[in-house]
Amino acid sequence: MLRFKGQAPYRCRLCGLRFIAGEERADAAAKRRQLSIADYLGLRGYARRIFTDHMILGGLISLLLLLVSLILFLSVAFGWIDLTSAPSMPKMPSEWE
Repeated sequence: MLRFKGQAPYRCRLCGLRFIAGEERADAAAKRRQLSIADYLGLRGYARRIFTDHMILGGLISLLLLLVSLILFLSVAFGWIDLTSAPSMPKMPSEWE
């Protein structure tokens, strides 16, 4: 666990005493890690654990699908889209007058 924090315990080869030293690689790895959507939104603690990237994207997609279905329902209800009549076929050039 301390290696992830960059504070790994080391043992002196000469005297055998343990000491804690910082690792530069851990700092570089922390800077390189990818930021999640929760990081960009500034969520911390409990909210960050609940609203993961998958949860946020799933919520946005479900909201988008709900909006599209509502628009489709309203367009059929108000007659903007007519589902009862057959589509008209364009005339062939030989049938033109």
